[in-house]
Amino acid sequence: MTKPIIYISLGTLLNTSSAFFRKCIDAFRDEPVSVIISIGKTVKKEQLGKIPDNIFIYPFVPQLKILKRVSPFITHGGMNSVNEALYYGTPMLVIPVGNDQPRVAQQIEDLHLGKYLKRKSLTPSILKDNAKMILQNTSYKENIIPFQQKSQAAGGNAAIAEMVLSELCHIAEKA
Repeated sequence: MTKPIIYISLGTLLNTSSAFFRKCIDAFRDEPVSVIISIGKTVKKEQLGKIPDNIFIYPFVPQLKILKRVSPFITHGGMNSVNEALYYGTPMLVIPVGNDQPRVAQQIEDLHLGKYLKRKSLTPSILKDNAKMILQNTSYKENIIPFQQKSQAAGGNAAIAEMVLSELCHIAEKA
């Protein structure tokens, strides 16, 4: 049996915390999973200490290709990342950094598509326990399937954005 794959990325703008990535490494060190971490261009691999054999660190990865094969996706909850995870049916652990991300994280949790974890109280143990919960509890994957189907039927991000704009125009015309 192949090991589950966990993917971790904080997007392209807000991924500046080597401390966060070290917590991720500590959480999954010696666990029966493979972990892919996209650290961006600010954090350097050398800042992260000894990397276990089951963890793979890269500045950037082809996120869309990876999302097809992983569960869970540990993300900051940016709209692009969340929409891509929904498109590929990938449950999420959302750790907001700022902006609208706390609200997005709460929606993910409310809809049982993943979990909302608060960055300030995050420990390797909390991260590991919640990732295991998503891996073991199939309801997260089952709940995300209708969202995946709607997203794929809509034609992806560009088509969804067009539908949202169209609906907003329709609402504005009624007002």
